[in-house]
Amino acid sequence: MPRADRLARGTVSPRPARAIAVGLWACLVMAPGALGSDPARAAPENAVAWLARMAQALHEREYEGTLISLHGPRLTAVRVAHRHADGHWRDSLLALSGPLRAIARDERGVSCLRADDAPLLIERSASPPSSTPVLDEHELATHYLIRTQGVTRVAGREAEDIALVARDRFRYGYRFALDRLSALPLKIELHDGSNTTKEQVMFAEVQIFPPRPVPAVLAASPSPAPLDPATTRWRFVQPPPGFVLRDYRRRDHGADGTVEHFLFSDGLATVSVYIAPETGAEKDEPALREVLRLGAFHVAERRLADHRATAVGEVPAATVIGMLRALRVVNAGAVPGGATP
Repeated sequence: MPRADRLARGTVSPRPARAIAVGLWACLVMAPGALGSDPARAAPENAVAWLARMAQALHEREYEGTLISLHGPRLTAVRVAHRHADGHWRDSLLALSGPLRAIARDERGVSCLRADDAPLLIERSASPPSSTPVLDEHELATHYLIRTQGVTRVAGREAEDIALVARDRFRYGYRFALDRLSALPLKIELHDGSNTTKEQVMFAEVQIFPPRPVPAVLAASPSPAPLDPATTRWRFVQPPPGFVLRDYRRRDHGADGTVEHFLFSDGLATVSVYIAPETGAEKDEPALREVLRLGAFHVAERRLADHRATAVGEVPAATVIGMLRALRVVNAGAVPGGATP
């Protein structure tokens, strides 16, 4: 299956999301997580407690507003909303500048709509996992230096300034401006190892709705269980430090074969690896190459055992390339002793 076809089918979908230019925000909204701290504290005493409140607020609080995104020379305005009605959550992102771009997510999955010179194209992919595993403060601090920076002001609201400085070259540093009342992020920055700002996302205006109980149907509707990674022939041997396999899924595309999806995370940054059968047209391409670099976002590809693996993430290039270099294939049904899927 050619790479362009895989993108259109939604198996690998960085371009529509990046065209909306809210990669940072989409990562948080589409897969909210929880940190190992008490999320119910009204007045957190440290940065990790603020991050725990942020994770909870992104999942439970309803809000809508206008985001301004800056990555490289590109400035984009986006309308974003996170609401629930009739017992169902719905996230939506709509580009207000440039070509029409929209993303919507509900319990059925993720849809991307785009209109360039071509006719409108609707893309739908399987719903991502609804949460990431809990990380305690020690584990998070292994990869980031976490500190509070005082109080700032964004979108006319007071915000707590939280910095996470990356401890190695495999992840970016983060800076969050968290609303002091709700803990929702009003501004997010990504920094590289030289402390250069790679990307910024900020609310120009936002309406945060009063908290209300999560509908019972939502609380009682777990996400589909991920598959056992031991059932696949693929293994990742010594992936970039700190990135742990969080989720594994497969999707059948009929004559085009099966696409496998591996989701890795260090608790904040995520990397997706998609593996699909290779077509004859792709076999003349380099065995390992970086294929896309847009702001903080990187995509790399590797050919291995008549398959093509694509690593996608808002992480440094060294991380997506390192993830693919860690990829190994074993015989069908064989699980090497001591190997970690």
